Amino acid sequence: MASFTMTLKEVIERTGNNIGLDTYPIFDEYYRDPLNGKIIDRYYNREIGQESIDLFQLAMRRKMNEIMPYYNQLYSSELLRIDPFLTFQTESDNTQEQSNETQSQGTNTSASEGKSRTVASETPQTRLSGNEDYASSAQDSASTSAAEGSASDTSKGKSTGAGRSTSRGFSGAMADLLSKYRDTFLNVDLMVIEELDSLFMMVWDMGDEFSHSDDGYFGTYGHPLFGGF
Repeated sequence: MASFTMTLKEVIERTGNNIGLDTYPIFDEYYRDPLNGKIIDRYYNREIGQESIDLFQLAMRRKMNEIMPYYNQLYSSELLRIDPFLTFQTESDNTQEQSNETQSQGTNTSASEGKSRTVASETPQTRLSGNEDYASSAQDSASTSAAEGSASDTSKGKSTGAGRSTSRGFSGAMADLLSKYRDTFLNVDLMVIEELDSLFMMVWDMGDEFSHSDDGYFGTYGHPLFGGF
């Protein structure tokens, strides 16, 4: 039975379990009921530290909204799976790229010239004079030809190569690494629960009746220091 305010049990019975634990942010909504259950179990018989149920609900809701953003990060970090024996890991990317271009150009020029004569003569077989007056017929032909050409060729190429190398391992004694890893374990539920301790009465009533002694000290009936049995 409560002596100063009322117990959490009585608040739950009067409010239908509405104690301000239904709206605070949580990393996984499915974890709300398990966490709320642990909170209720811890403080079930503790007296609330507020004068009314409304004030207690407000205090609980305000407190959870203030602390849970931080503890949600701790919950999320606890979900990470790490290798306690991995102390270093390096990764490097190697990329190679080559480009080449070949260009050639050439020019060809050729020229030819020809000259010919066809002569028919009925004169005696004598050499024609220089002015060629004694042939009965003669035909001269001359020809000239020229050719010029150019050619060019251009080729381009590109090659690319990429790769990744990974190096990982540990340094030190495995036993030391395991011990350090165990030191990182957190009981986040317990940390959240203990944050709510200030919402409840910090004194406990043993249910005994108090008496006043002649020397000014208070005590309980039945205690030998105060004239008890």
